[in-house]
Parts: sequence; C-alpha cells; structure tokens
Amino acid sequence: MSEEKVDTVIKEVNKLMLENNSLRAISILKKEIRKYPEEAKFHYYLARAYFENQRLERAIRFAKKAEELGENTPDFYVLLVELYIETDNITKAETAVEKAAELDKESTKTQLSQAKLAFHKRKHDDASKLISSILEKEKNVEALQLNVKILLHNASELDDILRAIEEVAEIEYTEVLEYYKAQAYFLHKEYDKLKYVYQQINRNNPNSSFLIEIKELIEQIRVREKEDANPFKKTNGNREEKTIEEALAELDALIGLDSVKEEVKKIVKSVEYNQHRQKLLGIEESERPAYHFAFLGNPGTGKTTVARILGDIFHSLGIIEKNEVVEVDRSKLVAVHVGATAQKTSEAIEAAMGGVLFVDEAYALAPRSENSNDFGPEAIDTLIKAMEDNRDNLIVILSGYNDEMRRLMKVNPGLSSRVNLQIQFEDYSEDQLLDIAHSFAKKEHYTLTEDGEKAFLQRISEKLVDEHFANAREVRNIIEAAIREKAFRFGENSLTKENLTQLTPVDFGVDLEQLYGEDLDDLLEELNGLEGLDNVKEQITSLMNYIQVEKRKDELGLPTKPMTLHMAFLGNPGTGKTTVARLVGKILKSIGILKKGQLVEVSRQDLVAGYTGQTAPKTLNKVKEAYGGVLFIDEAYSLASSGSSSDFGSEAVSTLITEMENNRERLVVIVAGYTKEMQDFFSINSGVSSRINYHIEFPDYNPDQLVNIFKLHAKNDGYSLDEKALTALHKRFVKEYAHRSNDFGNGRLARSYFEKAKMKVANRTVKDLEADITRITVEDI
Repeated sequence: MSEEKVDTVIKEVNKLMLENNSLRAISILKKEIRKYPEEAKFHYYLARAYFENQRLERAIRFAKKAEELGENTPDFYVLLVELYIETDNITKAETAVEKAAELDKESTKTQLSQAKLAFHKRKHDDASKLISSILEKEKNVEALQLNVKILLHNASELDDILRAIEEVAEIEYTEVLEYYKAQAYFLHKEYDKLKYVYQQINRNNPNSSFLIEIKELIEQIRVREKEDANPFKKTNGNREEKTIEEALAELDALIGLDSVKEEVKKIVKSVEYNQHRQKLLGIEESERPAYHFAFLGNPGTGKTTVARILGDIFHSLGIIEKNEVVEVDRSKLVAVHVGATAQKTSEAIEAAMGGVLFVDEAYALAPRSENSNDFGPEAIDTLIKAMEDNRDNLIVILSGYNDEMRRLMKVNPGLSSRVNLQIQFEDYSEDQLLDIAHSFAKKEHYTLTEDGEKAFLQRISEKLVDEHFANAREVRNIIEAAIREKAFRFGENSLTKENLTQLTPVDFGVDLEQLYGEDLDDLLEELNGLEGLDNVKEQITSLMNYIQVEKRKDELGLPTKPMTLHMAFLGNPGTGKTTVARLVGKILKSIGILKKGQLVEVSRQDLVAGYTGQTAPKTLNKVKEAYGGVLFIDEAYSLASSGSSSDFGSEAVSTLITEMENNRERLVVIVAGYTKEMQDFFSINSGVSSRINYHIEFPDYNPDQLVNIFKLHAKNDGYSLDEKALTALHKRFVKEYAHRSNDFGNGRLARSYFEKAKMKVANRTVKDLEADITRITVEDI
C-alpha cells in the first residue's frame, strides 16, 4: 500500500478519534489490517483506538505487533507507557519510558509520560520536578492538569489548588476543571462553594458528564448532615395518606415482582376478612395478630419500595397509626461498648413506633464468631422484645440475602417465632431489567435505540452471574455510566437533538460486531498461532464448533441437551495449559456461553484450609470469583485425600462437585496436572470424573518447538541470535528432550534458558562499549 493511501486512512481515523468515535475507527483499521497485515501504522493506530475504548489487552496486543513491524517512534513508546500504567504493569511501563527516552529524552511527550508514571508510583516529588522541567519550555495543558492532580492528592492548600486550576484555564478551559474545583472545595469542607459549582454547571450544561460525580460529593455531605441531625431515615416521611386501592395500584405498577404482589394481596385479603368477620359477628379482638416480615432476596429487587407501600397499606387498613417507614441497618442499632446497643436499638424502635421499622441486611446482627465481643445479639434481643410488646403498634421488616437470613432465623428461635410472614423477592428477568433500564433512561429524558438495547443487555448479562446480583441498582449504574460516557464524548459542535436523547451501543462501550466479547476469528487465530499443540488446537476448535451448532439449534427451537463443558488438561508443566484455558474463557464468552470469560487460576492452597469447617467456604469463595468464566485448578490431583484426619482436600472436592453440577451454566471448571496423577485422581473420585466430559492431552514440546519459543522470548525482549547460537541451542534442547522426565519444563525450560542467556550477554558486554548488547552468541548458550 502506498504511503499516500496509508496517510489517507490515518487522516480519517484521526478525525474519528477527535470526534470520540473510537469504535468506528476500530472497524476501519481492522479491515485495513486484513488487507495489509504488515503495515505498522495501522497496528499502532488500532492500539490507540482500543485504548480510547478502554480495551486494554487488545490495545497492548496490537501495540506489540506495531513494534514488531518497526513502529518504534517516541510517540509509540509513550502510548505503551500509558497502556502499562492503566494495566498496572509498572515494570513494562518503566522499560517503555526508557526506550522513549533513548529516542528523544527532551521530548515533552516523553517527559510527560515519565511524570505520569512517577505519579502512578506515588513519587509525587519526582513527578513535580518533571512537570517543572516541561513548564520551563512550554505551558503544556496535560502537565498543568497533572500538577493539579498532585496537589489534590497531597491535600495541598486550597489557594494553591485553585491557582493551579486557573493556570490550566488560561490555556484551555474544560469542564474537568470545575470538577477539580469541586474536589478541592470538598477536601477543604467549603461545602457552599462546592454546591455553587454544581449549580453553575447544571445551569450552563445540564448534560455534563461531571454533574453526577459532583452530585455524589454533595450527597456525601447531605448524608453526613442528615445523620448528624437525625440518625434514622424515614422513607415515607411527609407522604400523603393513600387508600388501600391507591396503594395496591402502586404495587401493581412495579415492574416484575409477581410472586411478591400475590403474597401482599393474600395478606391484605386475610386482614380484610378478619376485620369484616369481627364486625359482622361483633367479636372483640382480644389480641391483634402480629405482622412482622422477612424479605428475602438480592439487592435491588424492590424490597425497600415494597416496604414503603406496605406502610401505606397497613396504615389504610388501620393496623398502624402512621404510613412511615424508618430504615436502619447494623450501624444504626449496634454500639461498640457494653450496654449501649440496647439503648441505640430502643431509640430506633421508638422512632418507628406506630409505623414500620425496616432493618436492611438484618443478618449482619448475627454474632460474628462464638467468642467475639459482638453486641449484635443484644440488638436482636431488644428487637424480639419490642416485636412482642408492641405487636399492635409496630411492624418490623427484616431484609437480606436468602441464605444469610435463613441462617439468622435458624440460630435465633425467638426471632423466627415472631417473624410470621416471609416474602421471597426473585431476581428480575432480562426483559424486566430492560424495562427498568428504559424507566431509568426516561427519567433522564433518554431513550435506548434498538442496538442500544442489545448493548445494555450485553452489559447487564456480565453482571447476572454474580452471586448477589444487584438487579435494579446495577441497571441504574449502567445507565448512569452510559449517560456520562455520552456527555464525555460529545462537544458543543456535535450535539444534536438525537445525540442528546438517545443511548446507543457506543455509549455503553459495546461494539455490536463483537457483541459477546472479542472477535472469535481473532481468538481462534491467537489459538492457532501458539507454538505446537496441534492436537490441542484441533480438539478445542472441534468443541467450539459443536457448541456453536448446539446454540444455533436452540435458537431455531430444535431439541438440544444441556451442555457440561468442564474439562481436564493433562500433561507436563510448561505445555501451555494455562494459556489455552485463558483463551477458552474468552472464546466461550465470544460465542455467548460465558458472561465474563475471565480466568481464575487456583491451586490446592487456594482451596484447602487448615482447620475443620474452613475449606468449604474457602473453596466456595474461589468458585464464586470464577462465576461467568473459567476456574482453572492446577495440580488438581493434589486435592485427593491423603487419608490423614487433618487433610481437608476431600471437603474441597465435594464443594467443587456440587458447584460443577448446580452452576454449570455459570462457569467452566478446568482441572489440570500430570497425565498419570490425574488419571489416578479420576479413578478414585467418580464424582469429578463423571462431570468432566472433555480430556485434552498436552504433549511435550520437541526441540524445534523449544527453539521457536526461545526465539519468541528473544524477539519480544529485543534480542537476536546468530546461527552458531541457534545450533548450540538446538543441541541443548535435543539433549534435554531425550532425557526428559515428568518434571520436564517445556516452555518454562525455554524461558529459563533465555533468561540465563540474557545474563550472560550482560556479563560479556558490560565493559565493552563496542559490543552488540542485544545479540546472543554461542558463548551465551
């Protein structure tokens, strides 16, 4: 491709990047790379585009490819520095900074990247010196902004921070400066000035991406002020009284919650029936029935909202005097010294008397350990007494996660006997979550386009696998983030009515061409690009093809069987098992089977504890961390029980078996280890072997493949080998391969040889200024 045509493409890409349309730039560059895979500039700009879109792994991958193809300007290494800072890879960031400095140490961009790295490493004095050096040459906006961040981070004097902000504004004003002012005022407790900044932005640009950020600062102030004035939150305070019909209509208008609505209506009918019966028969009620509830379910399922409506309902029925709901949690009930908890809890009860006391995360009141000096049980005892003594003038609702609440009831018979009504709050379905998203968007005067809906569903699906999925709260977070992203991307010149009112895939950070994750063709290309492993690649590709066909059959309504995708990777260390497992996670996400596709790598010590009763929770925590992705268990055979009473490996295995069966749609488990030891493990544990359908053998690397791996490490670190070195290396690997045992290192062996060669190069050339310090010779092998 001619230089002129390359420049034309790059010009178009730069224009899109300036318009904050990185997804479109990505699409154009990928097409060009397919046609011209050796054009370094395309790979460099694709890395930049992915960086703009916060897809950091892919950005680094294409940046490395650009370097391989000869793109090694200072700007390129500056990009790498920022990428490595973002991914917290400090060692590589330092290497990239050094290379940028070698090419042009006086460059402003180079010095700025050095300052950013110093700031990230919290070496603020070093960062400040570099900024001063830059500012002596020119008034650079990025340097001035970084100076403001340092002052904020160091909690410097307010006048110093404001003066630094003004210096930036003199060159280039952006609204981020107002946010910095807000942070400074918050830091120095100048709350009136902080609120004034918010009012000014809201008046001048109500779509500003910083409004939400500043509003959160203001909300923190309000919470503090409210808690100082009144520690108890009344969610129904000063509300108009409602008839039973109005309250039930409000309940019916809620999205989803069908089973909750049905339970509430049954309770209402029961109360109305008893009241009607007593009236007709002239029966005088000797003791009013208690109405105390347990609300069970994940956060964001409407428990607080339903509690408020219940307050209206029971008030309209004459059960309670007020339609107020007082909301508390452990912090509002439990004190830190003897005798104070009962008083604190009694104050909360008194504040709710005549209405509803809503105790959120009530399970947190359970004792944290048998011997702990914890006053939670004292709060429970006080509650139990109040629930009994004030049954005719108080409704208590205890709320929290299913399992934790059931355990609380089980260990507190006095509490369970007084909570006579339990309501289960189910998670919302994807359709209901989409309806909630439309509702949140509408409140902010936005709509979701058809593709925007798909993008939202992709975002929310990644969260659905979490054990305590936050439901409507998660929806709100995603919608608010999309609105902030839209506000950030669009400047005054690009704002139209459509832009101001529609949420599209780019606002959610989703490329519809890669709806389920990274491009499948790219991932399979990465798999096939691994050294050796021909049989592994064939089996993985065949399995992925089968999964795609089964998924297509399901979409067409054809009969399919539930898929269990747990696998065993068998072979010696260093044969690429972890690398392939990581790719399997990404591929399964790309196909749409896994929601996240992350790899959680564990060994025996991550799963097994040293004391009775601790292993199952420890194992379960790691499994939950892997929900939506792959749990990779290295040397899984070590979980086999040794027969010792102090070996809890079997407890870990039992927990794994349960999770592999009950949550097979949430995660894929890959067990790995030596072939013989793993076969022995399967033979003594039929529970594991029956749940693993796919066994994949990873062969040892042969000498030629080991040489290629060595060469790849050398290339990545900027080294080359002469022919004699290659010959000597091959001979070494032939000998190692011929005498290999079970602990043959494979790829790790090649890496070890390379690291030793690097040391020998350094020792050989350190005093020879004329020597080639990147050339590996035969004497280094």
